Amino acid sequence: MSSASIKQGVNTYAEALHPEHAGDVLQEGERWATEEDMSTLRRVADKIPTAAYFVVLTEFCERFTYYGITGPFQNYISNGYQVPNSRPGAIGGGQQMATGLSNFFQFFCYLCPILGAIIADQWLGKYKTILLFSLVYILGNLVLTLTALPVSIRAGGALPGMVIAMITIGLGTGGIKANVSPMVAEQYSRFRPFVRRLKSGKEVLVDRELTIQSIFNWFYWAINVGGLSAIATTELEANVDFWAAYLLPTLMFVFCIIVFWLGRNKYIVSKPTGSIVIKAYRTGRAGLRNYRLAKKENRLVMNESGKKVSWIDYAKPSLAVDSSFMDWDDRFVDELRTAIRS
Repeated sequence: MSSASIKQGVNTYAEALHPEHAGDVLQEGERWATEEDMSTLRRVADKIPTAAYFVVLTEFCERFTYYGITGPFQNYISNGYQVPNSRPGAIGGGQQMATGLSNFFQFFCYLCPILGAIIADQWLGKYKTILLFSLVYILGNLVLTLTALPVSIRAGGALPGMVIAMITIGLGTGGIKANVSPMVAEQYSRFRPFVRRLKSGKEVLVDRELTIQSIFNWFYWAINVGGLSAIATTELEANVDFWAAYLLPTLMFVFCIIVFWLGRNKYIVSKPTGSIVIKAYRTGRAGLRNYRLAKKENRLVMNESGKKVSWIDYAKPSLAVDSSFMDWDDRFVDELRTAIRS
């Protein structure tokens, strides 16, 4: 068999694995993997792209900020300011208020990623969404830090400042949380398996899954190390004051925005392709509208067993009188029905 035939066979195999990533190109000392290579060669992770390290560092700074500001929350809310023989505090709202506000903040932080994901998928993309919500985040940090100054606490600004900060920081962390982990995975652009010859002369199979795993090892290390910031901020709370405890994570987040912005020319940025949440909403709305219309006109559809089909089935283009506005197919409606029932 000629070398051209062998090369064509290897490329055909690679194309069959990932035909949507035909833009993968080989570098010096590399070749596409064959079926034999996939089963015999030692698998290794590829080198992590520089852009991924920028995103990982951004996540470290964000988590440092988040855990740094939440560490002093309980004392800040429950205890009074500069009360003799008492723990540090500012608002004096008691344990019940502190627990309630802290629980609200955590709930809000876990709710907001839905909004961040919709904005990224539908309009801005991940990079611009993270940048936008970072500005919202830093605004909340500034409000929290400034209202924790002694002059503000004595003037009664600590509680309203805390509430405003919780809302803005919750929005900020939600927008970042929804997009930073998928964005870090997107920075590795090699999809098709390939073989690399090492300096020792041995060949190894570069595995995409191992590379993504290596990236996320760094990513979750950044989260865990960033979470240690609460040690520093609670020490500042006890030995300096709350404004200092909140100033440290605020400065760290300023550094976070700078780091993320500096990597702008290195990122692989995917364009928004449409939010699945909005698509599901439009599908459900179309199904309800068409079902009501069919019921009113006495033209309900029966399935193969003679039972009336579900209302969501009326969103299928195959059952619609006018399907020109529908950018989904019957299969999407079936999958949505399964998700609703589960």
